[in-house]
Amino acid sequence: MLTINDTPAGTICSAAKKGKIPGNRPIGKEMTEQAVRAADGPFAVEVEEGKAYFWCACGRSGNQPFCDGSHKGSSFSPVKFLADANKKVFFCGCKGTDNQPLCDGSHKS
Repeated sequence: MLTINDTPAGTICSAAKKGKIPGNRPIGKEMTEQAVRAADGPFAVEVEEGKAYFWCACGRSGNQPFCDGSHKGSSFSPVKFLADANKKVFFCGCKGTDNQPLCDGSHKS
C-alpha cells in the first residue's frame, strides 16, 4: 500500500505538504474504500448559525472532524452541515453513524 512516506517529493497533496496529514496514511488510488475510525467518540463543536461545515467522511483528515482533502483519489467526499443556530453539535468521530455528519452513538457498539 502506498503511504505518504513512500511518495516521491513533489507528488504529495497540498494538505500533506502543510503537515496536516500524519505519515503512513494511505493516499491516492491505493486508499481503501472503508472509512478510518478517527476517534472513539464524537467531536463537540460550537457552530455558528448560517455557517457551513464540511465533515470528514473518510476519517483520514488531519483536521478532524473537518475535511482537509485527504479523501482525494477515493470515493469519499465531505458531508456539508449548515448550522441552523448557534449551538454545540456532536460530529461523528467513528465514521460509522447512520446520521451523517452527526453522532448517533454508533461508536458504542
